[in-house]
Amino acid sequence: LLTASIQNNSENSSIRNMSVVAVLYDTSGNAGAASQTIVEQLPSLGLEEILFSWPTPLGFVPARIEIVPLPYPGINY
Repeated sequence: LLTASIQNNSENSSIRNMSVVAVLYDTSGNAGAASQTIVEQLPSLGLEEILFSWPTPLGFVPARIEIVPLPYPGINY
């Protein structure tokens, strides 16, 4: 289980249905696991804790974790 905090710094806009992806890398820099969660609503100036999980234990110890917010649904990044 991985927890992270995400904050909306906008004073004027809330964010809805935002995907957030966590990528875990091994010591060689290879992506070894990824997980996605959806933030249904993040109000302006809001802060929320988000959770990522995996169905089975990881086969490595993550050396680096990258959290990637994808705030615009339907856009290919």
